[in-house]
This record gives sequence, C-alpha cells and structure tokens, in this order.
Amino acid sequence: MNVLKNNAFKLKQCLCAVLIAMPVLTLAAETAVVDEATRLIKAGDYQAAYTLLEPLESENAGNPKFDYLFGIAALEVRQATRAVFALERVLAIEPQNAQARSEIAKAHLLLGETDTAKAEFNNVLEASPPDDVKVAINKFMTQIDKATGNATTFSAYLEGTIGHDSNTGSASDLSTVALPVFGGAVADLGKTSLEQSDGFATLAGGASMNMPINKQVALLGAVNVSNKMNWSESTYNLGSFDYSAGVRFKQQLHTFTVLAQDTHTYVDNDHFRRAYGLTGQWQYDIDPTNQVSAYVQQNRLHYYQGQSIRDADRTVLGLGFAHAFAGDMSPIAYVSLYGGKEDERASHVAHLGHDLYGFRVGGQLAVKPKLVLYANSSFENRNYGGEEALFLKSRDDDQYELTLGARYLPYRAWTIRPQLSYIKNNSNVSIYDFDRYLATVSLRYDFNW
Repeated sequence: MNVLKNNAFKLKQCLCAVLIAMPVLTLAAETAVVDEATRLIKAGDYQAAYTLLEPLESENAGNPKFDYLFGIAALEVRQATRAVFALERVLAIEPQNAQARSEIAKAHLLLGETDTAKAEFNNVLEASPPDDVKVAINKFMTQIDKATGNATTFSAYLEGTIGHDSNTGSASDLSTVALPVFGGAVADLGKTSLEQSDGFATLAGGASMNMPINKQVALLGAVNVSNKMNWSESTYNLGSFDYSAGVRFKQQLHTFTVLAQDTHTYVDNDHFRRAYGLTGQWQYDIDPTNQVSAYVQQNRLHYYQGQSIRDADRTVLGLGFAHAFAGDMSPIAYVSLYGGKEDERASHVAHLGHDLYGFRVGGQLAVKPKLVLYANSSFENRNYGGEEALFLKSRDDDQYELTLGARYLPYRAWTIRPQLSYIKNNSNVSIYDFDRYLATVSLRYDFNW
C-alpha cells in the first residue's frame, strides 16, 4: 500500500512538472519562430518568412509580435488582405504602434484603397515620427497623389528587342500564281512577293505626361519611336514615330478620354504611311474587379511613294470587358469586340476599301511577385468592296493571331519579356494567304518621376 502511495505521489509530481514546463516550452517555441521570422525579414527573404508563419496564424493570432511580422511578410509577398487582418490585430492591442500603422497603410495602398491609406499615413505623421519615416511616408503620399491623378506625372522607357521573323513581308508561300483575267495563265512572283525569314533587332523608346487640372480633368501627352532592323532583308526594315495629345475627364466611376493621334510609318527608311485622327474612349468601373469600356476611332490614312491611290478613311467602334479574379495569382481576363469600315478615297478602287469586324481575348497570371504570364488571341474578318481585277473576285480575309509571353522584373524598373506570336491569314485570293511566326526577347527600362 505504501508503495502504491509513493508511486501515485511521484506521478503527481511528474504531471505537475510537465504542466509547469509546458508554457515555458511553448513560449520557447514561439520565441524561436519569431526570432527566425525576424531574421528572414531582415535578410529580405519575405516568402520564406510568410511560409514559416502562415500555418501558425490561427494559434498565434493576437500576439502582437507574431502578427506584426506576419503582416510585413504577407504585404511583401502581395497578400495584402492577410496583411491588413494581421496588422489590424496589432493595432487593436497597440493603437500607438506607428510602425504597424505605417505598414497597414501600405497594405491598403496595395489593395487600391487610397483614401484609407492616406488616412493611416496622416495618423502616423501626426505622431511626429523620426525624419526618415516622414520622408518615406511623404514618398508614399506622392505615389498616392500620382496614382489618383492629383499630381503631374512623367514617364519614359527604353526598350531593346532581338528576335526571329519567319515571314518578314507577310508574303504568301507561293512562287507562281494563276491569273483568271488571262484565262488562268501562270505568272511568276518576284522576290519581294515571296516568303522570307530573317533575324532582327528593334530599338524603341517613348515618353508620356499626365497633368491634372483638377480632380476631374487631366491633360495627356505621349510620344513613341521604334525601328525594326532585319539582319539581311533590309527591304522590310520597319520604323514608326507617333505622338498624341488629349484630355481625360473623370466623373465618379466613369472615365472619358479623347486623344488626337498622328502616326508615321517608314519602310526601309522611306516614308510609307501616315495615319492621323481622333480616339474617344469611355470606361466604367462596375466594382473593384469589373470594368466595361467602349471606344471609337476615326483616322485618315495617307500613303506615300506614289501610292496615294490607297488613301482611305478608317472608322472603328469597339466594346470591352475586363475582370480581375480573386486568388493568389491575381488572374485578369479581358475580351473586346469591334467593327468598322475603311473607305477608299479615290474613285474606281472599291477593291481597296473593306468592312471589318473582330474580337480579342486574353489574360494574365502573376505566378510570382516578379513574374507574370500572359496570353492573348484575336480574329479579324475583312470583306473588300470590289473585285480584284487580276482574280475576278472580291477579296475576303480571315486573320487569326495568338501570342504567349512572360514579363519578369529582375530589378526595380527593369523588365525582361520573352514572347512568341503566330499570325495566320486565310484569303480567297491566294497571294494574300500567309502565316508568320515571331519569337522575341525584349529588355525594357522604365523611368518615372
């Protein structure tokens, strides 16, 4: 009996020791996690910190140290909603925590909640933070003003591209063609009418301006230039220069934009075509994830090098819809429909004018914070208005295009963009039948001030 009593007493002692030690062990484990997360965040490895803390959120929610670190990690891996929840828990316990308030302001900014972000930043500024914090917050406030159109912004870019074009002149793969007007006689096509592949390099650059007049109205301006240089087939070297100016008007969820545009195209360094006119666009934000738009374009096309017979007036109207899905990869999808007409200006050349309609569809996925995959495709039908003299029938084309690509941001302001495109034109007039592949890699640097 005494042995049993002694064993029971020892068991009670062990249980008491375990119960006393459990909080100490738990606290030690929590401290180890917080220490490791702090180390990872200081090292800039936010993804590792988020991966470490995320499974432990439910059992540690309400611990200000844990919530603050989890909020920072979530914010840096663009999990802004999770960051807001974690940092709100910190502020519920420590309302004077200026660092947490500054971080939650950044999270609201990432979510597009600019008014809330400004309010939180102002709360931090009212607490008289250190000068370096003031400087950082003022930079964010300037970003908000620029993002909401309340400050003048300037931007520019430089871009270099190398690639391969399987059909530089969008030519048919035929070497001969039968001519119905001559009873089906066969004619040889010249070299410039044959399909030719080549490598190329492109240099491009541009600049734009957004100058608000007030909260509703802003003046816009942009200029762009590019030059595609083929390694061998210089006949198809292609250059362009365009500039635009206009005005944007915002009224609650509606945005109206009107732009005057002028585009000059050069082939083998010779002025080939000028297209100038007006574009009007309306956008409506249904909610934070859905947007509809409509636009109308009116352009006059003028051709040089003795080809003024091709001059035309082109009108296009279109509708669009875009949706941002929920999810870690921030998927976005869009679709647009359009139709129009290209009216020839010269008489007796109805075969050069055409009616057109088509659609575009595409989307993107942010598979990582610095990597976005995208894809888009399009279809366009062109029904020409008159009979082709040599082929004794009116031309009708169906053109398809598919593009796959990625945008990778290795460093701030730098973008690497590999892209693969395929174009297929089906025509009832054989010399206009063609297909074309383009494989490119671009390197771009953006300037913003």
